[in-house]
Amino acid sequence: MAEFETSGLNLELLAESLDEFDEHLGQAERLILELEREPENEEKLRALFRSIHTVKGNFGITGLTPVVELFQELEDVLHLLRQKELKFEAVVGDLTLLFMDKASQFLHQCLELPVVDYEAELWRQVGEEISRIHQAHTKKKIEHLKKALTLLDPATALIYPHQPLSILEELSLTESEDLNFFHVLAENAEQRADFWQGRSSRVPKLLVLLNRELDYPVSDIQLVMASTVHDLAMAMLPSKILHKLKLEQSEFDIIQAHVNLACDILGPYKGCEEALAIVAHHHENWNGTGYPQGLIKEDIHVGARMLSVVHAYEAITHGYTQYIGRKRPLMRAIMELSRYSGEQFDPKIIELFIKIIKELQPA
Repeated sequence: MAEFETSGLNLELLAESLDEFDEHLGQAERLILELEREPENEEKLRALFRSIHTVKGNFGITGLTPVVELFQELEDVLHLLRQKELKFEAVVGDLTLLFMDKASQFLHQCLELPVVDYEAELWRQVGEEISRIHQAHTKKKIEHLKKALTLLDPATALIYPHQPLSILEELSLTESEDLNFFHVLAENAEQRADFWQGRSSRVPKLLVLLNRELDYPVSDIQLVMASTVHDLAMAMLPSKILHKLKLEQSEFDIIQAHVNLACDILGPYKGCEEALAIVAHHHENWNGTGYPQGLIKEDIHVGARMLSVVHAYEAITHGYTQYIGRKRPLMRAIMELSRYSGEQFDPKIIELFIKIIKELQPA
């Protein structure tokens, strides 16, 4: 760790810089989402470059030298995008978000502490890895950016630790024979897609934590049962569709049919009525634009509202690993979940879930 003394900084100027930084952060988040849909949109690339350039300039004016050096590397990446020497890919957006997050933390600490500890050696390694893109061939440039991202956030690496204790034992959910049965099937169904590996452990754990945070509006067993049977229904879809990023309308119709399939699986099981309702509603949206019934707000089962948020988080952090070869960082997930709060998701549940996933991050 290195130390940065803040005694010589103008706190009033720093506070103004923070307000402007927050504006640019919101703009950057919006532009990143749009560029993932339109990666060659020159106007949006220029706008993102200008936003990062302005942030870097403001840091320079306020005297935050360590962050200026970090952002210079990011600016160089965005410059290559504008020169068409590099194509906008997910890793660029994720790096930008992580840089903004590191800068935000540093800026807030500078306002609160006389001396700020920061990871100077890590920042140097990240900058060094990014600088290698200038000598690398086109295909290797992205690999250097991925390495830089993993240095900055090791959690984005694809690591599937061995689970000596089953997740149901860990969560004390072993009393239901039906849930045990479905969970064994779901664990085997993970073989259908590499990016599903570990899903049957990750999702139940987050659901139980979220349920506890909401003071248990749903039975843990019913909630995890719904999630597990959902995964089984998804696993029964054609492999070609499961692994396809952009679906035709006819293929999307097939995807939507998994809701009915999951309901059909649960239908004969007595005592699973709540799980059945959760599965039936889990693709309904808070604003009424979901399917199959177009339900709105509290008309949607609370368990389904919870499940939709956790599934979205799982999709953001792990669902794209088959295309980009790594997990997405936490900040990316928070950005996207927040973006659709009040539209696709229950705002209260989003607020509590973001609190949970932040607390789960290693210090």
